[in-house]
Amino acid sequence: MVAAGFSGGGSLPGAWAGDAVDSAAVMSITVGELHDAVAFLADDALEGREAGKPGGLAAGEYLRGELEKLGLHPAGSDGFFQPFGDGYRNLLAEWPADAAHDAEIIVVGAHYDHVGYGVVWNVRDEPGTIHNGADDNASGTSALLEIAEAFTLLARPTRRKVLFAFWDAEEKGLLGSKHWVENPTRPLDKVRFLVNMDMIGRLRDDRVELYGIRSSYGLREMLAGLNRAADLRLDYSWWNRRDTDHAPFFRKNVPYLLFHTGMHEDYHSATDDTEKINVEGMEAVTRLVFELAVTLADREEPMAFRAASKDESAKDWDALLTQPKPWRDRTGMVTEDVPPPESGGLAVRIAEVRPDSPAARAGLEAGWFVETADGVPVPSSERLTAVLLLARRPAVRLTLSSADGARAERDLVLEGEPLRLGMQWQPDDAEPRGVLVTHVLVGSPAEQAGVRAGDYIFAVNGEPLSEPHRFDEVIARTESPFTLLVDRQGRLKTVTVGDSTGRAGNAAPSPPGA
Repeated sequence: MVAAGFSGGGSLPGAWAGDAVDSAAVMSITVGELHDAVAFLADDALEGREAGKPGGLAAGEYLRGELEKLGLHPAGSDGFFQPFGDGYRNLLAEWPADAAHDAEIIVVGAHYDHVGYGVVWNVRDEPGTIHNGADDNASGTSALLEIAEAFTLLARPTRRKVLFAFWDAEEKGLLGSKHWVENPTRPLDKVRFLVNMDMIGRLRDDRVELYGIRSSYGLREMLAGLNRAADLRLDYSWWNRRDTDHAPFFRKNVPYLLFHTGMHEDYHSATDDTEKINVEGMEAVTRLVFELAVTLADREEPMAFRAASKDESAKDWDALLTQPKPWRDRTGMVTEDVPPPESGGLAVRIAEVRPDSPAARAGLEAGWFVETADGVPVPSSERLTAVLLLARRPAVRLTLSSADGARAERDLVLEGEPLRLGMQWQPDDAEPRGVLVTHVLVGSPAEQAGVRAGDYIFAVNGEPLSEPHRFDEVIARTESPFTLLVDRQGRLKTVTVGDSTGRAGNAAPSPPGA
């Protein structure tokens, strides 16, 4: 029998199931302080914080004052500042203050400038009015201040130092981050990871967009473990965006994550104001980013850059989930979906019957339509495939019709064992302790348990997948029912799967499925 649905929350065995980050530091990130910082930065008095203009310079002085209050060590070329260009200034601070100059570095950054009064090419409404940029990017800047404060409250230093980077002139073409990468105030070859926050103030439906998830190894598993408290819906993308401040680092082979709560109608408009910020959502996102930064800074081994990520795209992800590989062949026939006649009904047609196959021995012929399998209607080839692959009886009775109206029934004797789970999966080198589910058969034990295409599986019966390429072997020797630890968009759930035999069955890797 199959236990349907998700049951409770899951927890990761091993690497990311360890001790929580210092709770006092996490709880220091508050709605009130985030709101106050956004309100100051997005006030009309700062005139939209255009880089090099009075409002932008005032924002920089405010940030310097806050960093001084926190007792952080300046890491610019002129105290906290790194001047460049036409009056532009990055601000940089590091923690802990006594870290070695050549220590490994985790960069946590956000741009603090906006478009000021705007010009035709950089606003979506009319230029000439103050564009406060509460979400873009007073939200990320305020979060960075809170994260910097939280680090100062940790009970001990982390293995790596943390560089807090407030980029200027992002709206003029990522000028601040580009300048630092070409003129680093700390050794660029010591930077092991970059976390970037850009527009994190409009959380809706708990959804956070994350980019860079494939730029290193195990990031998805790490985030799933850290996201247990916030329970945010992490919408991972394989798209390597080039329009914000992680891009210059990515070009230098630095792995990264970009946090972003999505576009909205106020983007680069004069209506992007403080009262529209979801400060409670900001708090949840900021706390998650802080826990991520601490984990990156304190893990034993640094995060390695995954070069293959430069050649991947969102299209690759879509193709994995929409183009299943051929399933195991138990029949020797190929079917196709065809538009049903106007009279309705038949849509699955036998396109080919291979010689000396089970289908040939059953007397099946190309051109016939399949109505039912063991009395179950099969409106599509996928549904028929599912019935045949999952059937545990040695034969299935097919009801057939021909184009001229003739009808027949045939007993189709199936070859091989039925699929145990009814899903396709594959190892993913970007997640070395998990497998990616790429396709799930309709009506299968996997589907009934709640597994979906796009899920990652990290454990079976609580045991981590230390060798994901052997997932089929693990399933084959595991008695039913058993549990799978599934990650869907950063949320871990434990699902229970069984089969009608109540025993371990045969499984095969993908293709052709398990």
